[in-house]
Amino acid sequence: MPDMAERMSLRFLKQLCDNIKKIYAPGARVLICSDGHVFGDLIGVADATIHDYTKGLIDMINTEQMSCIDVFQLGHVYHRVDFNTQRTWLVEEWARPLSVLRKEITSNENQKKLYCGITRFLVEDSCLNNMSKSALQRLSKARAVAVMQRSEAWGNLIAHHHPRTVRLSIHPQPPGSSKLGIMLLKAMNTWVTPWHSVLVEKGNSTLLMKNREAKQIAHLVHENGRPSHYVTSTSMSSVL
Repeated sequence: MPDMAERMSLRFLKQLCDNIKKIYAPGARVLICSDGHVFGDLIGVADATIHDYTKGLIDMINTEQMSCIDVFQLGHVYHRVDFNTQRTWLVEEWARPLSVLRKEITSNENQKKLYCGITRFLVEDSCLNNMSKSALQRLSKARAVAVMQRSEAWGNLIAHHHPRTVRLSIHPQPPGSSKLGIMLLKAMNTWVTPWHSVLVEKGNSTLLMKNREAKQIAHLVHENGRPSHYVTSTSMSSVL
């Protein structure tokens, strides 16, 4: 479920809107394009879990009274069908063939870097503990291409339905990309996001890091009966 990392990220986006309003009277709105159901089956997360997470995120936005922030999902386009059908229609309407992407990975350096980054993420974030490391690596490589395909399709769908927006991404973007890469919070590297990490506090400073790394230097804090974030007195540079 959303925790302190998401809460602080939402506050960052709210502050972004507030800062824009200071110099542009109409202000700005942020539409979070939640891609959980786009990739759920590829990353091994149940659609029910993704639904609960997204509902928790929306509840957090409402509780914090962030009226300038809203959420957009696959279901806003493909109504009253199951998630597998939504994903099938997304690929059929907006994706290029996997064979084309595989060819680009071998010939385009940016695509190759993206493929390697996604493969690494799938290996590190996997819940498939019953698989050998080599088998997990093979599965992650195969799924990485499908993740790229759906990511491109999702981006095309968003561009079609929201053509007049400034596109932001919480992942690094190459120069000239249609999206601008932003970091919501200070993190151990540019690929670490609030959705796949935890917030660690030391005094007034915070850092996003993997849960397993946070456990080594900090103690867990619960809020409303749920894990929220970690607090430490240890120098966070010790894990960097």
